[in-house]
Amino acid sequence: MAPTTATPMATPATATPAVELTSVGLRDRKKAQTREAFIDVAVELFEQHGFEDTTVDDIAAAVGVSARTFYRYFARKEDVVLADGIERAERLRAGLAAQTGAASPLTALRAAIDQSVLGHRTPPEGAQAWRRLRLQRRVISATPSLRALNAAVHESWVSVVATHAAEMVGEEPTDRWPALFGRCSVAAIATAIERWGADPTIVLSEECDAVLALLQPIDRPSVLDPRRRSLAPAPAGVAAGTTRGRR
Repeated sequence: MAPTTATPMATPATATPAVELTSVGLRDRKKAQTREAFIDVAVELFEQHGFEDTTVDDIAAAVGVSARTFYRYFARKEDVVLADGIERAERLRAGLAAQTGAASPLTALRAAIDQSVLGHRTPPEGAQAWRRLRLQRRVISATPSLRALNAAVHESWVSVVATHAAEMVGEEPTDRWPALFGRCSVAAIATAIERWGADPTIVLSEECDAVLALLQPIDRPSVLDPRRRSLAPAPAGVAAGTTRGRR
């Protein structure tokens, strides 16, 4: 039987942490909702009026807050468009790290894209997320300053993929194969997004998987997978054990 000793009543000192945890959770949720509202409203305004002609004051007024509140979430107007791309790169990093049993970098990437980057939204939240992505793509394409900044976000994706691929094949991210795999993979994903943005009948998750599948000929087995370690071939024309450092 469980002990019958009466549980003492919580004192104010012991009750406070639970209250604080609840209030912190509510504050975090409110902050996340406000951030989402800023992004959704901003991309709509940028689409309607142009990025350069829309001010932070315009965005804040549409959300119903002050410009000072906007700057608590974003350091500059450009960040409200680019923030999602940076966040998705971090989700991709975490998703790749979770693919501990993947047989190859490409297998890990296809699963991570599907599960961590594209598969985290469900209707009706998903519908708004896809609309936002389409609008962001159009706004970035139409704004030279954003295209230049988005190139840095693109590079962060390349770095995430190349770093994980290098770890899986036992090389450095700057070695020839990981560097190539990172760039080819992100170019494939960008191609899928471009095609999806231009054709409403395309399903983005399916298109991403289809374009990544085209990289199968350059994929390599993971040396981290014990089932495949002894089968991992050296690149054609290069003796086993001599790939590291050749760039």
